Amino acid sequence: MGNLIFNSKDSMQNLIKLVNEAAEAVGKVFGGGKGTGAFVLAAPVAALIVSGVTDYIDDKQQKQIQAEKERLQKEAISKQAALIQALRDDAQMSRERQDYLECLNQQLQKALEDFQREAVQDEQV
Repeated sequence: MGNLIFNSKDSMQNLIKLVNEAAEAVGKVFGGGKGTGAFVLAAPVAALIVSGVTDYIDDKQQKQIQAEKERLQKEAISKQAALIQALRDDAQMSRERQDYLECLNQQLQKALEDFQREAVQDEQV
């Protein structure tokens, strides 16, 4: 709605008088005075404002919900990546541990062979 321009003080007073008369007439129809009429005339405007505010709040809540869903999705992806990395690290450590144990086994095997060789030599002597 554009700005109202009044050419004179009288035109503004005429508009106010017209609004007051309309409010009084509507008020009489609904069993009251000017105040009731003003309320009845303002109710549709208030309903539109409330509807607009409700739409705004719903839109804002939807945006917040969507943002929270995106945050949770990013957090889940991050945790999944950390879990995969932990599994890879464990697998690598397991391979390293396995290599270490195999090396120990080879050293023990070699030590046992040396003991057996020495035992055979001691029997021959």
